[in-house]
Amino acid sequence: GRGANSSESVPVRMWKRPKVIKAIRAVKIEATKVTLEWKQLLKSKSRRIDVDEIIVIGGPRQRRGKQSWKALGRISKPYAGNTYTVKKLSESTDYVLKLLARNKSGKGKCDKTDFLEVRTIKVGESPIVIDSENNRTFGQQHEHDVALDIKGGLRNMNQ
Repeated sequence: GRGANSSESVPVRMWKRPKVIKAIRAVKIEATKVTLEWKQLLKSKSRRIDVDEIIVIGGPRQRRGKQSWKALGRISKPYAGNTYTVKKLSESTDYVLKLLARNKSGKGKCDKTDFLEVRTIKVGESPIVIDSENNRTFGQQHEHDVALDIKGGLRNMNQ
């Protein structure tokens, strides 16, 4: 400040929203739950504010109209691991899922094409497990041909 009675100014911090969570994929698909994996978050060594939580949003795939999104889970220790199981899903249903990082400044951006599309299996069928290194599937290999789609998600080829 200026003048005889003014005190020293306090520095202002500019906080930035977190970056997009990268490489989201399903590693296990079951009838009522899907286990997700993403690129491990690392604590910032710069002035960037660390992520407080990861929010899983999604919903059943909308074939017509606007896609609806709701919070399906929260990861309160985002640096402790890079997997999360979304539970309470419906069997044999197509879902669209996204991960959003949140810090003191708000939620990170999520590109319109940055989502995972996955179909749950029927109750009683063996879970589908995707090998992380080779994108090979184990379990329902003959009944479910699973392939990566152009958006990085999973798509059931027997629809």
